[in-house]
Amino acid sequence: MRLTPTERDLSHTIYNLQSSICNLQSEEVMSGICIVTDSTASLPAEIVAKYGIKVIPLGLNFGNESFRDGVDITSDEFLRRLKIAKQLPTTSQPAIGDFVTMFEEIVPNCESIIVILLGSKFSGTYSSALTAAEMFPQCKISVVDSLSTYMGLGFMVQRAAEAVVAGQGHDEIVAMVEAMVPKMHIILALDTLEYLRRGGRIGGGMAFVGGLLNIKPLLQIKDGQVEPLERVRSKKKADQRLIEILARDVAGKPAHVVLGGVDNPEEIAEMEAMVKEQVKPVEFQIVGIGPVLSTHTGPGVVGLVYYTDLYQLAEQTKRIRRGEPLFGLAQFTSPV
Repeated sequence: MRLTPTERDLSHTIYNLQSSICNLQSEEVMSGICIVTDSTASLPAEIVAKYGIKVIPLGLNFGNESFRDGVDITSDEFLRRLKIAKQLPTTSQPAIGDFVTMFEEIVPNCESIIVILLGSKFSGTYSSALTAAEMFPQCKISVVDSLSTYMGLGFMVQRAAEAVVAGQGHDEIVAMVEAMVPKMHIILALDTLEYLRRGGRIGGGMAFVGGLLNIKPLLQIKDGQVEPLERVRSKKKADQRLIEILARDVAGKPAHVVLGGVDNPEEIAEMEAMVKEQVKPVEFQIVGIGPVLSTHTGPGVVGLVYYTDLYQLAEQTKRIRRGEPLFGLAQFTSPV
């Protein structure tokens, strides 16, 4: 479905009104429903604070040193260590006990809890949360496998928190998030094959030849796994190809887009201009790629996360005028 300019303008207006309503109701955040996620979501601190989102950190291990992602180590310090490390750091999932501790803290203040986590094919975080949730039969706890990471996960968490503010019920919010799972896109352009080699994902010979030929691999996260997408010669062409794929996939529909990178601010600024000119998203954020993902991509990576709305614009407008929540039915929030 391709929108006319007038419909696209209306979609922008609707999104802005959604944000305004959430701002007006921000003091009533988490009205009985608590939202929990993990640190790989890379949510900006202001979003976490605004909606009272609870974040459980994954572990990052450099040799014998262990850190909690986003708690004991900053992204800058992680990057510094990553560049000089002889062996790639490893990550560790939160223990069942970590979730139990968190649930013990928040269950007394929540009517129910929605936990949205890093994809189960990446980590056992989801499994730990499921086991912990079974220990709290007195509270309704739903654990959702995002099959994603970074702001693919982050988008789902943010939309869930906004839906809580808009007054939606537990089951409606879970249904909305589950509808987003298969529709979320993450595509990446790597600057080097070195970190894939060091992580054992490709051989040294392939990395050497790739470096000589200036090959820049494009990757995607599909069905909860990192998969090869294309191979492009030169980083400039790789960045252009990312924009082409984004523009093709959104095809004039209202697009929600996150752009991120690692240690490449000038490149990100150029990509931002391209995204805004060629795609004109209704929502756009720049969010740095976090330590867990950048361990395998290395510095210089560029990532795009996106999904599109097929909102029924007329119905949305009626709801706004009547002062009703915008997330009333799953079909009105079904992203494609």
